[in-house]
Amino acid sequence: VTLNGIESKFEFPSALKNGYHLRIGRKDASVVISLETNKEVGLNNATVLIRLRGEPIYIKKLALDKKNYVLRLPTESLLPGIYVVTLFDEQDNPTSERLFFIAPDRNDFIEIKTDTS
Repeated sequence: VTLNGIESKFEFPSALKNGYHLRIGRKDASVVISLETNKEVGLNNATVLIRLRGEPIYIKKLALDKKNYVLRLPTESLLPGIYVVTLFDEQDNPTSERLFFIAPDRNDFIEIKTDTS
C-alpha cells in the first residue's frame, strides 16, 4: 500500500479452507439474507440471529445438511432502524456479521398539527 508517497506492507492471514458466507441484499420488496458454507456438514447446527436496537427479533438454529439457506424478510413488515444479522457456527462462535438499514417512512413517522393555517 502506498499512501502519500509512503509504502507500507501488511501481512494478511491465510484464507480458511472451510467457512461460512453471509450476504444481504434487496430483491423486490424484501431483504434477502443468504447463508452459504463449504463445510461437509453443511449449515447443520449453525444459528442465524437478527437484532434490532440490540433486541433479538429472529433466531433460528438450522437443522439441515444443505450448504445454502435463504431467508426473505418483507420490508413492509420491518420497523425502521439498523438491523444486525449474525451467523454462528455449530459451536456457537460468531463467524459472520452484516448490517442493513430500513429507513422510516416520514409520512407515517411524523405528524404535525397546528391550531391555525
